[in-house]
Amino acid sequence: MLIPLETSSESLVSKIDKVVLHEDKIYLLDGFSEARIKVFDTSGDFLQTIGKTGEGPGEYRNPVDFFLQDDFIFIYDNPDKLLKYNLGGDFVDSERTGISGFRIEPNQDHGFAMIDGGTSSNLVTTDEQFGQMQSFFPYRSRFVDQIILYPLIKTSNGDLLYRRFLNDTIFKIEKNGVPVPHLFIDHGDKAFSLNQNWGDKAINDDELENLTSNYSVNQLYLENDSHQLVFYFSSMSPYFALRNKETNDSKVFDFLSFENDITLTPNFAFTHASGGYFIAVVDPASVFMNKKADENYPEKMKSVLDQIEEGDNPILLLAKFK
Repeated sequence: MLIPLETSSESLVSKIDKVVLHEDKIYLLDGFSEARIKVFDTSGDFLQTIGKTGEGPGEYRNPVDFFLQDDFIFIYDNPDKLLKYNLGGDFVDSERTGISGFRIEPNQDHGFAMIDGGTSSNLVTTDEQFGQMQSFFPYRSRFVDQIILYPLIKTSNGDLLYRRFLNDTIFKIEKNGVPVPHLFIDHGDKAFSLNQNWGDKAINDDELENLTSNYSVNQLYLENDSHQLVFYFSSMSPYFALRNKETNDSKVFDFLSFENDITLTPNFAFTHASGGYFIAVVDPASVFMNKKADENYPEKMKSVLDQIEEGDNPILLLAKFK
């Protein structure tokens, strides 16, 4: 499915940090706009914004995440404010989380999980009132505890997954807020283990970064109903792997030689997952820079080409794998 997002002065998207598909709408976190949360329908038509930058009630300063729950949208405004709006965009109320974090997700109606971006433990889980807190994975260093893309993954069945840098285990956060192993990504003799390959000695970030360049290091993990996808560097070369959850069949693709026969743009990557889809963000500027003759495109892309211009908003490509 290809969705060209409508372009206007109000809907202009600078950078998509998060995509959530909910019912018949697409919610985006745009990291650089004044109105950070934008809403489109599934045809790409712009509908509304949620909140705006400011100091007043219902306004935010530095929104870093959002989620939808019980017909409300919650915006996490760094350092520790959680703002609540109805889906019509009306402000309801706000509360303090007590954690200066960068990511937040609800945990199956049993509280929340948050990523602390400072020098405390990386993962914090709480009850619904942000009163009782548990901390996991103590801070090691700037390199080890760097902010990564999607450390919290909400699956379509409601499970909440957690991953961290330099760890090949994907964790599931239980209803009691405790992370337990969910999946191990086996890189064989290219696997890097902080405990085995570095040990207990004090971490030197520069040395550790040089050491990991010889191994496989995960950069992104996504999961939907049927498949699991991991993007990683192995000895500094990019790859992505796809696993069928039912058959356990896996395939590894060389990212640089992967052929995109839909938009015909290079360096094509799925960077989001929601609503059962893996989602790629395609820049129209890249489409026109790599423009081919019309007969090279599938019919669904030809219709998109008739709608877009080079400086337009991104195109969302939603995919499911067999």
